[in-house]
Amino acid sequence: MIVQVLSSTPVFVGACSECIVKQYDSESLSPGSLQFLSHSDLQNAAAGSFASAFATLVLCPTELVKCRLQAMHEMQLSGKIIQGHNTVWSVVKGVIQKDGPLGFYRGLSSTLLREVPGYFFFFGGYELSRTFFASGRSKDELGPIPLLLSGGFGGSCLWIAVYPVDCVKSRIQVLSMAGKQTGFLGTFVTVVRTEGEYAAYQLRSREVLLLLYSAL
Repeated sequence: MIVQVLSSTPVFVGACSECIVKQYDSESLSPGSLQFLSHSDLQNAAAGSFASAFATLVLCPTELVKCRLQAMHEMQLSGKIIQGHNTVWSVVKGVIQKDGPLGFYRGLSSTLLREVPGYFFFFGGYELSRTFFASGRSKDELGPIPLLLSGGFGGSCLWIAVYPVDCVKSRIQVLSMAGKQTGFLGTFVTVVRTEGEYAAYQLRSREVLLLLYSAL
């Protein structure tokens, strides 16, 4: 549960992007002005995308632990490992013993490849949706329902755009348990060859829930 919370980045990225936008605005203000310049939906999307690059440094280790826990849970159900070996501490301990602290950054490049464009689509979709619901009014006047729908639309844009990258990233982080490292392109080609070109878009119930969770 803790790992799931830590691996959820919209709040963290949102806070970072807000700081970036405010910094941009403060530097753009004329002397003596007390009002922030208005920023476009595109600027908000770009700020969220830029902030996600920093969020990746925190997200990658928690994503690695989460993916390995999910794989070990499946292994436990099939009887390949005994109960008690699929805990957060056992995964963390195993990574440190085998690869050291840098082992938590297996799949960093693929995580970065997912987060940077993904959150451009997330914040872009979110802001465009808020603009649509505002219809000329201030976005700050929107109620909870339009905001909820806007968040859901942004989350859908994110996952539809980057789900194949997330699929490859997860496999890289899980396969690294066995020392198998073929890189992003190698893993992607293997998925396409063995499971078909649409394999990365075969959504399971967990990913459908992620679309809805992104709206919160």
